[in-house]
Amino acid sequence: MKKLHNKVALITGAGAGVGAATARYFSEQGAKLILTDINAEAVEAVAASLPDAIAAPLDVADENAWQSAVDRGLSEFGGIDILVNNAGIDLTTPLLETSAETFNLLTRVNQLGCFLGMKTVGAVMNKGGSIINLSSLAGLQGIAGRVAYVASKFAVRGMTKVAALELADRGIRVNSVHPGPVNTAMLATGAADAPIDEAAAAAALDKIPLKRVAEPEEIAALLSFLASDDSAYSTGSEFVVDGGIAAGPSF
Repeated sequence: MKKLHNKVALITGAGAGVGAATARYFSEQGAKLILTDINAEAVEAVAASLPDAIAAPLDVADENAWQSAVDRGLSEFGGIDILVNNAGIDLTTPLLETSAETFNLLTRVNQLGCFLGMKTVGAVMNKGGSIINLSSLAGLQGIAGRVAYVASKFAVRGMTKVAALELADRGIRVNSVHPGPVNTAMLATGAADAPIDEAAAAAALDKIPLKRVAEPEEIAALLSFLASDDSAYSTGSEFVVDGGIAAGPSF
């Protein structure tokens, strides 16, 4: 039997990148899907391409929108077993050049969005459920030039541990995933409206022990493990998928 047979998963940021790859991977494993994204057209296209999938446009920082998405999922499928808090944004600005507006924007999407997802879905999630929060390698270590992003991803890591403790009595597991560079549009665009620095990109690649970035499907495979009963004794933990970067400097 497929690992996610008849499980219902709500995935944020499912219109592209890791979110869309996770939707496809979970579908192949038998899951029913509630796919959300702030880009309604993109997420509707992904949902239309998969069986047992519905699209629910969602601004993850809007509590009422979260409730609407959850209510629709419950009406369609009768319950929710898996939440993947994947939606997020990244803007590269040095500490002394980061405006309060930029800092608050990343906090709103990356941190508040994750909190609202855990709160709204956690209240109705089936026993034995799994919440998976996408943090980042930036939730484990500082990265120069990305103060707002790092702050938001450290917050996701910390909230995961609190939620794991508080939701254990409900039979709900909560874990964080910490990817390194992934081959998505976010990696390609980097800072807003900035051209790609090919030399810097090559230098960054050389610092990865496996000498390549991850493909979205490789992240989705780990998320599938955490969503399934194969990880039934894992909660409050950090799962790193970074090609070896966090292991230390490669000399």
